[in-house]
Amino acid sequence: HSNPLGSNNRMPSTAIQCWQRYQNCRVECEVPNGHLYTFSGNFLSSEGIKYSITPAQMMYRGTSLRKVHWVVGVCINTGAETKVMMNARAPPHKASRVESLVNWLLIAVLLLQLILVLICAIVITLMPEDEWYLGDNSKGAFLTFVLGFVTFAILFNNLIPISLYVSMEMIKFFQGRLMEWDLCMYYPAKDMRATAKTTDLNEELGQINYIFSDKTGTLTCNVMTFMKFCCDGIIYGTGVTEIGRAAAKRRGETVIDT
Repeated sequence: HSNPLGSNNRMPSTAIQCWQRYQNCRVECEVPNGHLYTFSGNFLSSEGIKYSITPAQMMYRGTSLRKVHWVVGVCINTGAETKVMMNARAPPHKASRVESLVNWLLIAVLLLQLILVLICAIVITLMPEDEWYLGDNSKGAFLTFVLGFVTFAILFNNLIPISLYVSMEMIKFFQGRLMEWDLCMYYPAKDMRATAKTTDLNEELGQINYIFSDKTGTLTCNVMTFMKFCCDGIIYGTGVTEIGRAAAKRRGETVIDT
């Protein structure tokens, strides 16, 4: 069967030889856990014979069969108690650099507002009581400080741009619609247009610094070589590998990249 843990390589499994006498059998195994490569359990046949169950006899959720049409098995764990589901994690939230910068700026503005509110509350507490335009200041220093803090917090609340996030989300939403309406990204052969499934990283488009590629490792050296790149009909790169460059150098030829 194929392994659902990230590789399509065939993982051989061995069946217990007593499956033809599966009536009145019992399975004793460990409690559900997220360890993918370990399993401890026993299969008790109707004759009272105990067979050990190892990961070689296990088939995880999402397994596809090869070379056989069917198997007879016992469902050990279901639903959220399966090993694959217990290892499932919620995808992390991806934030663009603009959004991260706005978050830090919002924190800085909030700290600045707190500092201003504290300074104003302290000043109004230390002001003399005979200043008529400050109102009644004979309630005590603590109560005056608390009332002053609340008052100035309300007065300075406009410093925090609450509507900034709403404006950013609306702009990203309309940017996604413009991407879907762009005729340059329409494929007439399949009548397919671009689909913006998420608009969280609109400003990151076209700002690629690194390209990563995953491949199945072998016993040889894995070297990812940038060969050619085509953009707007213009081909960049000659497509010559390092081995070709070395061979051309031995022949006295010069390879020029475009």
